[in-house]
Amino acid sequence: MRIQDFFRHLLWVVVLVALQVLFFNHLCFWGGGKPVVYVYILCLLPQNMSRNSWLLWGFVTGLCADAFSELPGLGAASMTFAAMLAPRLMTLFATREALEERRWVLPLSESSGLRYAFTLVLIHHAVYIILEMFSFHHPLYMFYAWGSSSLLTFVVIWALSRINIVTAQQHK
Repeated sequence: MRIQDFFRHLLWVVVLVALQVLFFNHLCFWGGGKPVVYVYILCLLPQNMSRNSWLLWGFVTGLCADAFSELPGLGAASMTFAAMLAPRLMTLFATREALEERRWVLPLSESSGLRYAFTLVLIHHAVYIILEMFSFHHPLYMFYAWGSSSLLTFVVIWALSRINIVTAQQHK
């Protein structure tokens, strides 16, 4: 990873964690849905990084979010689990053209990138909700919270990616 990419990703971590802590942690939609936007950093990381780098980025991002929330360890555990599966998911959802062109990041402007991001959000939120509730006494509420949080997170991530694309086009 080039030094410019490192600092760009680090800036994204700071921005996403700040958005999560200052804004999204205080929202609760539909009685159970809370967007967790720092998952977007896993959508920005290139596939050709080492597995250790993926795990480190996921863990540190989750740990930074945990430092300012009331559930310590929850973000770090769920982000580390999602980061463990992310490179394989990216390979699974990448098109043949993307693999041949050696594009290392799936853009969310393409259907393969959207499917990758949605699956990654579903996996992250499954771990997040299971660890947060730590009980299967209310399975319907758990599925409701998982679905609504995943949907909200995906919509926010999609909006952030659109802003990122427009901003990148304006700087060219």
